[in-house]
Amino acid sequence: MAKNIEIYRDIYLKVISPDFEKLSNAEKGKLSNKLHNELCEKIESEIINNEGSMKDLFFNRYSYIVSILETRHKIKPYNDIEFSRRIGELWESFCKLSLNNPFSTIRTIKPVELSLFYKKLKNDLSFIEKKENETFNLLKDLLGDINLTLDYHGKNNNQELVIDFKSGFGSNEKGNTQRILQVGKIYKYINKEVDLNIIVRQANENNNYLKKIEGSGIWNVLKGEEGYKFLGKISGCDINTFVKNDINFERDFDSDIYKDIGGYVTNRDRYLNWYS
Repeated sequence: MAKNIEIYRDIYLKVISPDFEKLSNAEKGKLSNKLHNELCEKIESEIINNEGSMKDLFFNRYSYIVSILETRHKIKPYNDIEFSRRIGELWESFCKLSLNNPFSTIRTIKPVELSLFYKKLKNDLSFIEKKENETFNLLKDLLGDINLTLDYHGKNNNQELVIDFKSGFGSNEKGNTQRILQVGKIYKYINKEVDLNIIVRQANENNNYLKKIEGSGIWNVLKGEEGYKFLGKISGCDINTFVKNDINFERDFDSDIYKDIGGYVTNRDRYLNWYS
């Protein structure tokens, strides 16, 4: 059983108490998120201040995830789209916990700003002389205001490193694939030594859009276990062993809720398989 799980589960009783009976289901969901987040931050702070371990942080975050999923489903049952989106968010936050914590050896940095790309581009076009401004402005209009912020930006020793987390690559990823390739090319143009990585939760259930990224030569794609091992290598925090040995949603969910989610969410087990 995940540590602290019962402490988090008490939040549901508070959310449905008479004090909040006039709230809509959406408002109760927001209240649940607020209370879960506050408790998670409090416990994480206590773990760090009392010289706890990385495993304690992983257990606390996992308990938070189980409870917040249970509470949301009891307030308003999930459907496939909502559950898929929420699992993606929670899985990403769990992975990033291995990078953003006092035990990690990697340093988080700010993402590259688009202005740096345009500055370099303008310098490289300066040899065109008369056509410089015209060509630069055309390229700038074509590229537009691209958001270069991805899920994680850090430095491993002196190596600039970028990570984008993907819970899975579905059939609707065409636009996202194009953006990822475009952003990757911009990063490589600014700094050809930057280490670009995509970590995918699902190891065996992806499609041609992901294969296109794998074959681009721009991004390093890591799926399932290899992604967790990569995170452990750069951070010094062994997320792979924890996910492999300690995460078991079927065991740790309330059995009735787990069964009920299966009645609403067709791919429940696929979303809750974090080690494939």
